[in-house]
Amino acid sequence: MPDLPRVTAILESVGLSPDLSGIAPAILERAGDRGRRLHEAAEAHTYGYLDLGALDGEEKGYFAGYERFLVEMGYKPIAAEVKVVSRRWGVLGHTDGVGWLGAERIIPDWKFVATFDPYYVSYQLAGYRMLWNEMYPKEPVERLIGVQFFPDGTYRIHPVPRDAAEALKLEVKGPTMAEATQVFQAAVIVYKARERRV
Repeated sequence: MPDLPRVTAILESVGLSPDLSGIAPAILERAGDRGRRLHEAAEAHTYGYLDLGALDGEEKGYFAGYERFLVEMGYKPIAAEVKVVSRRWGVLGHTDGVGWLGAERIIPDWKFVATFDPYYVSYQLAGYRMLWNEMYPKEPVERLIGVQFFPDGTYRIHPVPRDAAEALKLEVKGPTMAEATQVFQAAVIVYKARERRV
């Protein structure tokens, strides 16, 4: 199989990722390093080989929020850093995880950032869900959530609503799962059209 474009690269190429142009490169690099280490820690925690000593003080605060989320929300991880591929769409991605929230199979997205973009995260998660459900049609993902962690050990949940009624009920900013999926599919179509012109 040839190299496939990633979900995040597709969204970035069509202008749907967050605009980080106003942030100093050194700050972006530090945040990127922190995010990588914390994602690795969440994966290690899922599989039982976490070394908390590898995290610095600020990172430990963010990770405390992750652990708090697990306990308070009852999230039960099935797997972490899952590669998902769509042969139909010719796309790949890596979910932060797949797990259970109550009786629902979900894909969460862990964000260790001060600012959360509900539109971008919804498109990203919709892409992952589309790929997962193609690979595992008998184990569909029913719910998508972004979880924003803070250095003081707290977190905030950003659910992607199933439909407009749920969006109103939850007072959620951002698209529904169906809308986000349509946007992601359109992004793939535009991305592929651009690639063919090169």
